[in-house]
Amino acid sequence: MNINISKVILAVVFSCALFAGDAFAVKWKAVDATTGEKVNLTVNGKTSRYYQLASQKNVTLKVTGPTTVKLITRTTVRDKSTFNNYSIVSQIDTKKKKTIGRASSYTKDVVNPKSQDLIAKSRDITYKVPSGEHVMTFAVPKSAKYSVFVRLSIPDTVKKVENYIAYLPNKFKEEVRITVNESEYIYYRVNSENSIELDVIGPTTLKCLSRLEFDHTIRGDKPYRIQIKENGKVVRTKPHQAKVSASALYQTKGDKVIGRGDNLLFKVPAGKHTYQLSTPDTGISVLLRLYLPEGDLKKTFNGSAKKSNGAG
Repeated sequence: MNINISKVILAVVFSCALFAGDAFAVKWKAVDATTGEKVNLTVNGKTSRYYQLASQKNVTLKVTGPTTVKLITRTTVRDKSTFNNYSIVSQIDTKKKKTIGRASSYTKDVVNPKSQDLIAKSRDITYKVPSGEHVMTFAVPKSAKYSVFVRLSIPDTVKKVENYIAYLPNKFKEEVRITVNESEYIYYRVNSENSIELDVIGPTTLKCLSRLEFDHTIRGDKPYRIQIKENGKVVRTKPHQAKVSASALYQTKGDKVIGRGDNLLFKVPAGKHTYQLSTPDTGISVLLRLYLPEGDLKKTFNGSAKKSNGAG
């Protein structure tokens, strides 16, 4: 499958203008709303604290910036076959209100123990918060006939973490959607015969998150390798030791189990490069997800990345 990489970069950079990107290696911690109706939902058998948004029910959050606030949102749906479009209206202090739309469908993995609500799969929205003390307000449009459950979180770190954006390969064989801690992610399946390919302008750092797919023949921990090639030459091989993940699930269930995420960092030298990523190990398949620093994505899109003479 081929993808117009310029359009992909444009879409990613534009989406980052108002909201934080798909941050790599950021741990999130749930926070309590300042005001709002609390609802405990059961997600994959575990209790998670949410707040309900409805036509007469808003949620407010006092927050100190600069930071990022993430909303895990779940709309209610009329029936199990309905695909529901919904919106979240947000406001920071008295600034102009912003409306973000999402769409989702029913999942049997989430229930409200105190009602008969049919609840949809989660969709995330992230907001950048400027310096200082602020009050954020979240609501649904006044005309909304649905409810939305939201879970609030902020980065669990005091250090400034460089924002990494998920980077789509321009060639891949198969796309796989998984859910990790209630958030949806797209990965790409590789094996010893099928790789993914991407174009990168250096200097930058490519981050690759890999997850081994366990099948019924694998017992216990399993070693595997991720390999990077350029022009048919191996430029990096990284060994990993896979363990079964307790939080990653396929959106479409099958006969395999997903492994924990393993990280690979690869320094890309100056110039334009085309890399192929796969595993050299036969008889297994691995899910890959790629990231580049947000600033380097913007440089690539603007055509201002520095190129060394003859590099790459």
